[in-house]
Amino acid sequence: IAFSDLKLHKIYTYAFDLRPHLYEAIEVKGFVKEAVLKEHCLFNSEYKDVIIHSKINDGLILRRMRKEDKNLTFEWANDTLNRLNSFNTASIPFQVHSDWFDHKLEEKNAWYYIGELNGKSIGLIRFDKKDDDIITGITIDNKFRGKRLSSKLLEKACNLMTEITDLPIKAYIKKDNIPSVKSFEKAGFIFQTDLKINDMESYEYIYKK
Repeated sequence: IAFSDLKLHKIYTYAFDLRPHLYEAIEVKGFVKEAVLKEHCLFNSEYKDVIIHSKINDGLILRRMRKEDKNLTFEWANDTLNRLNSFNTASIPFQVHSDWFDHKLEEKNAWYYIGELNGKSIGLIRFDKKDDDIITGITIDNKFRGKRLSSKLLEKACNLMTEITDLPIKAYIKKDNIPSVKSFEKAGFIFQTDLKINDMESYEYIYKK
């Protein structure tokens, strides 16, 4: 709300140094310890420090995918590089995409988010429940590749998913897709094993918060 709706540049917490677990919780969400005000408040006849943590708006937000995104996600899906990196490299007809899109909007075990940078849609982050795992993937608009946005969006989205479910979050990446491997590792994914998907040499990764 602070960043996406109110358009604030920076928010900060001002907390008496009484609950150390509070700081662990907000640091997981990207807040950075900025200052300590020594003996700044009187509590139960004892002077306590005040700890200040802050977070700066990087312009990146996530929102749930909605019906107006159908044409844009169709363009992303058929982008040449995106098809090359997919486990099914054939182009996707619009009607096939449309049926898939409508289904995903209604499916309760699918969480699809659009990443936005300063109000512009830049990519799609997908989460699908499969058995006892959550499978994720990401598609970035070709105009925003090479800007180190994939890892930031993945990290934001995975942090959000850990609030929704305790199931493991996994990713499957072709071995020759080195940029994706680097993005997922930077976002906190850990290599698990080699495997073949559709006869393609691939990696399995799992997210570690």
